[in-house]
Amino acid sequence: MNQLTIATHEAKLALWAERIQECHESGMSVKDWCRSQGISDKTYYYWFRKLKQEEFDKLPEEQREKLFRKSRTVFSEVKKPVCISNSSDTAVSVFKNDLQIDIKNHADPTTVKMVLDLLGQTC
Repeated sequence: MNQLTIATHEAKLALWAERIQECHESGMSVKDWCRSQGISDKTYYYWFRKLKQEEFDKLPEEQREKLFRKSRTVFSEVKKPVCISNSSDTAVSVFKNDLQIDIKNHADPTTVKMVLDLLGQTC
């Protein structure tokens, strides 16, 4: 870009930075503010993106990388291991592979938790 083009571009950026600030401070929606100023909302968002890009480009490389670092999402298959049993004395039956564990109505909660924890570790 030549000097005149750069100066013109910077002047437009400064003008639009002021306009965007005015819009924000007005408390109006972008659409309403643009309409009141006789400005296309497409033009507003064009310059908004330009200003945002300019600010992003000014950031040190390290900060830019942090913004684009994606968090790693890990998925696990969750199987429904518990089903209600029809037996009157059995509250719940847990099935895992070829194993069936019947939990009785009067079972000790600590023992039940320990067994379920052990089952969870074998996944």
